[in-house]
Amino acid sequence: MSNWLTSSFDWLPRPWSTRRPPIGPGASMVTDTTETVRRAARGDAAAFALLCHSRAPAVVAYIGAICPDAAERDQLARRVFVRAWRELPSLDKPRRFDLWLLRLTHTEVGAPETRPANGSARLAPSSYVASELFTLPSTLRETLSLRYFFGRAVEEIAPAFDQPVDVVDGWLEAGLQALGSAVAPAAMPASLAA
Repeated sequence: MSNWLTSSFDWLPRPWSTRRPPIGPGASMVTDTTETVRRAARGDAAAFALLCHSRAPAVVAYIGAICPDAAERDQLARRVFVRAWRELPSLDKPRRFDLWLLRLTHTEVGAPETRPANGSARLAPSSYVASELFTLPSTLRETLSLRYFFGRAVEEIAPAFDQPVDVVDGWLEAGLQALGSAVAPAAMPASLAA
Protein backbone atom coordinates (compact mmCIF):
# COMPACT_ATOMS: atom_id res chain seq x y z
CA MET A 1 0.00 0.00 0.00
CA SER A 2 1.48 3.34 -1.01
CA ASN A 3 1.63 6.38 1.21
CA TRP A 4 -1.36 8.42 -0.03
CA LEU A 5 0.11 11.64 1.36
CA THR A 6 3.28 11.20 -0.65
CA SER A 7 1.53 10.11 -3.84
CA SER A 8 -1.35 12.60 -3.68
CA PHE A 9 0.62 15.64 -2.65
CA ASP A 10 3.79 15.46 -4.76
CA TRP A 11 3.44 19.17 -5.43
CA LEU A 12 3.95 20.08 -1.76
CA PRO A 13 7.38 21.32 -0.73
CA ARG A 14 9.37 18.63 1.07
CA PRO A 15 10.64 19.22 4.59
CA TRP A 16 14.32 18.42 5.10
CA SER A 17 13.25 15.78 7.55
CA THR A 18 9.98 13.92 7.60
CA ARG A 19 10.36 13.31 11.32
CA ARG A 20 8.33 15.64 13.44
CA PRO A 21 10.49 17.43 16.00
CA PRO A 22 9.76 16.15 19.50
CA ILE A 23 7.67 18.37 21.72
CA GLY A 24 9.65 19.18 24.82
CA PRO A 25 8.45 19.20 28.43
CA GLY A 26 5.96 21.96 29.12
CA ALA A 27 5.30 22.48 25.41
CA SER A 28 2.20 21.53 23.49
CA MET A 29 1.02 21.06 19.93
CA VAL A 30 -0.08 24.71 19.97
CA THR A 31 3.31 26.07 21.07
CA ASP A 32 5.13 23.71 18.70
CA THR A 33 2.96 24.88 15.79
CA THR A 34 3.36 28.51 16.81
CA GLU A 35 7.14 28.28 16.59
CA THR A 36 6.96 26.48 13.23
CA VAL A 37 4.62 29.20 11.92
CA ARG A 38 7.01 31.91 13.11
CA ARG A 39 9.92 30.22 11.35
CA ALA A 40 7.89 29.79 8.15
CA ALA A 41 6.79 33.44 8.26
CA ARG A 42 10.47 34.42 8.36
CA GLY A 43 11.00 32.49 5.13
CA ASP A 44 12.07 29.08 6.46
CA ALA A 45 10.97 26.77 3.60
CA ALA A 46 11.46 23.59 5.66
CA ALA A 47 9.14 24.93 8.38
CA PHE A 48 6.55 25.85 5.76
CA ALA A 49 6.86 22.36 4.25
CA LEU A 50 6.10 20.84 7.66
CA LEU A 51 3.00 23.02 7.92
CA CYS A 52 1.91 22.05 4.40
CA HIS A 53 2.32 18.34 4.97
CA SER A 54 0.49 18.41 8.27
CA ARG A 55 -2.39 20.58 6.99
CA ALA A 56 -2.80 19.37 3.38
CA PRO A 57 -5.22 16.52 4.20
CA ALA A 58 -7.49 18.91 6.12
CA VAL A 59 -7.38 21.56 3.39
CA VAL A 60 -8.14 18.99 0.68
CA ALA A 61 -10.98 17.50 2.75
CA TYR A 62 -12.48 20.96 3.32
CA ILE A 63 -12.24 21.75 -0.40
CA GLY A 64 -13.67 18.33 -1.20
CA ALA A 65 -16.76 19.13 0.83
CA ILE A 66 -17.87 21.52 -1.93
CA CYS A 67 -15.75 20.43 -4.89
CA PRO A 68 -16.27 16.82 -6.01
CA ASP A 69 -13.74 16.95 -8.89
CA ALA A 70 -10.36 15.55 -7.76
CA ALA A 71 -8.29 17.51 -10.28
CA GLU A 72 -9.97 20.77 -9.33
CA ARG A 73 -9.52 19.98 -5.60
CA ASP A 74 -5.80 19.46 -6.17
CA GLN A 75 -5.49 22.70 -8.13
CA LEU A 76 -7.40 24.67 -5.48
CA ALA A 77 -5.26 23.20 -2.70
CA ARG A 78 -2.12 24.27 -4.58
CA ARG A 79 -3.48 27.79 -4.88
CA VAL A 80 -4.28 27.86 -1.17
CA PHE A 81 -0.73 26.88 -0.19
CA VAL A 82 0.90 29.27 -2.67
CA ARG A 83 -1.25 32.06 -1.28
CA ALA A 84 -0.44 30.94 2.28
CA TRP A 85 3.30 31.14 1.56
CA ARG A 86 2.91 34.66 0.16
CA GLU A 87 0.64 35.94 2.93
CA LEU A 88 2.08 34.14 5.94
CA PRO A 89 4.33 37.07 6.98
CA SER A 90 1.14 39.13 7.51
CA LEU A 91 -0.31 36.65 10.05
CA ASP A 92 -0.20 38.64 13.30
CA LYS A 93 -0.94 35.79 15.74
CA PRO A 94 0.77 32.48 14.87
CA ARG A 95 -1.49 30.57 17.29
CA ARG A 96 -4.33 31.35 14.87
CA PHE A 97 -2.62 29.62 11.95
CA ASP A 98 -5.21 26.86 11.46
CA LEU A 99 -8.11 29.32 11.60
CA TRP A 100 -6.26 31.66 9.23
CA LEU A 101 -5.55 28.80 6.81
CA LEU A 102 -9.18 27.65 7.00
CA ARG A 103 -10.42 31.16 6.20
CA LEU A 104 -7.92 31.50 3.38
CA THR A 105 -9.12 28.14 1.98
CA HIS A 106 -12.76 29.18 2.26
CA THR A 107 -12.04 32.45 0.44
CA GLU A 108 -10.03 30.72 -2.28
CA VAL A 109 -12.67 28.05 -2.90
CA GLY A 110 -15.70 30.32 -2.75
CA ALA A 111 -19.14 29.67 -1.36
CA PRO A 112 -20.93 26.54 -2.66
CA GLU A 113 -23.70 28.56 -4.28
CA THR A 114 -21.13 30.45 -6.41
CA ARG A 115 -19.42 27.27 -7.65
CA PRO A 116 -20.38 25.81 -11.01
CA ALA A 117 -22.63 22.75 -10.87
CA ASN A 118 -20.77 19.48 -11.29
CA GLY A 119 -23.34 18.17 -13.74
CA SER A 120 -24.77 15.69 -11.27
CA ALA A 121 -28.48 16.04 -10.61
CA ARG A 122 -28.23 13.88 -7.51
CA LEU A 123 -26.05 14.79 -4.55
CA ALA A 124 -24.56 12.09 -2.39
CA PRO A 125 -25.81 12.26 1.22
CA SER A 126 -22.29 13.18 2.39
CA SER A 127 -22.23 16.07 -0.11
CA TYR A 128 -25.57 17.24 1.21
CA VAL A 129 -24.24 17.27 4.78
CA ALA A 130 -21.12 19.13 3.64
CA SER A 131 -23.17 21.68 1.72
CA GLU A 132 -25.29 22.28 4.83
CA LEU A 133 -22.09 22.97 6.79
CA PHE A 134 -21.39 25.89 4.48
CA THR A 135 -24.78 27.45 5.24
CA LEU A 136 -23.95 27.80 8.95
CA PRO A 137 -22.79 31.12 10.42
CA SER A 138 -19.03 31.48 9.99
CA THR A 139 -18.19 30.96 13.67
CA LEU A 140 -20.05 27.63 13.78
CA ARG A 141 -18.70 26.53 10.37
CA GLU A 142 -15.13 27.40 11.33
CA THR A 143 -15.35 25.74 14.75
CA LEU A 144 -16.78 22.53 13.28
CA SER A 145 -14.22 22.58 10.47
CA LEU A 146 -11.27 23.03 12.83
CA ARG A 147 -12.59 20.19 14.97
CA TYR A 148 -13.59 17.70 12.29
CA PHE A 149 -11.47 18.55 9.21
CA PHE A 150 -8.33 19.74 11.01
CA GLY A 151 -8.77 17.37 13.97
CA ARG A 152 -8.09 20.05 16.57
CA ALA A 153 -9.10 19.63 20.18
CA VAL A 154 -11.31 22.26 21.77
CA GLU A 155 -8.31 23.37 23.83
CA GLU A 156 -6.47 24.11 20.57
CA ILE A 157 -9.41 25.87 18.93
CA ALA A 158 -10.23 28.22 21.83
CA PRO A 159 -6.99 30.28 21.62
CA ALA A 160 -7.51 30.83 17.89
CA PHE A 161 -10.78 32.62 18.65
CA ASP A 162 -9.49 34.17 21.90
CA GLN A 163 -12.39 32.46 23.68
CA PRO A 164 -12.64 30.16 26.71
CA VAL A 165 -13.05 26.43 26.10
CA ASP A 166 -16.66 26.40 27.33
CA VAL A 167 -17.66 28.99 24.69
CA VAL A 168 -16.07 26.89 21.93
CA ASP A 169 -17.81 23.79 23.33
CA GLY A 170 -21.10 25.68 23.02
CA TRP A 171 -20.33 26.61 19.42
CA LEU A 172 -19.56 22.98 18.58
CA GLU A 173 -22.79 21.82 20.18
CA ALA A 174 -24.83 24.52 18.39
CA GLY A 175 -23.19 23.69 15.06
CA LEU A 176 -23.82 19.97 15.44
CA GLN A 177 -27.45 20.62 16.39
CA ALA A 178 -27.91 22.87 13.36
CA LEU A 179 -26.40 20.24 11.07
CA GLY A 180 -28.50 17.53 12.69
CA SER A 181 -31.67 19.49 12.03
CA ALA A 182 -30.64 20.21 8.45
CA VAL A 183 -29.85 16.60 7.62
CA ALA A 184 -32.82 15.00 9.40
CA PRO A 185 -34.73 12.81 6.93
CA ALA A 186 -37.68 15.24 6.93
CA ALA A 187 -35.39 18.14 5.94
CA MET A 188 -33.49 16.26 3.21
CA PRO A 189 -34.45 16.48 -0.43
CA ALA A 190 -36.55 13.48 -1.51
CA SER A 191 -33.76 12.27 -3.81
CA LEU A 192 -31.46 11.81 -0.79
CA ALA A 193 -33.96 10.61 1.78
CA ALA A 194 -34.88 7.57 -0.33
